[in-house]
Amino acid sequence: MTTDLGGAIIPSEAGFRMALILGAGISVLATILAACIPAATTKKVATAVILDQESTVVR
Repeated sequence: MTTDLGGAIIPSEAGFRMALILGAGISVLATILAACIPAATTKKVATAVILDQESTVVR
């Protein structure tokens, strides 16, 4: 999948095509894998309310 151009070895058109197809396939697989990761959920945390000596709410 290489060709000789003036003494330099460069990727051929088939080499570029194979690299692009391979990259596209890996991208699709990564997208599918990412879609399978569950979303983060927020947990409701109970907030304690403390009453001081004058019965006022302090947060």
